[in-house]
Amino acid sequence: WIRGRDSSRFLHYEGGGSRTSSTDVICPMYMRVWDIIKIAKDPTELRPLILC
Repeated sequence: WIRGRDSSRFLHYEGGGSRTSSTDVICPMYMRVWDIIKIAKDPTELRPLILC
């Protein structure tokens, strides 16, 4: 819905986690090191990973 409304804005939804492609960034509150490595090695994952 929101992309159809305004596709020019960066989209972040913390509840989306890393398992959804509906956000422009992966930004989990807490993430295990091996999960970070898994995402970093995934050639299909192009979104930035921001740890908060």
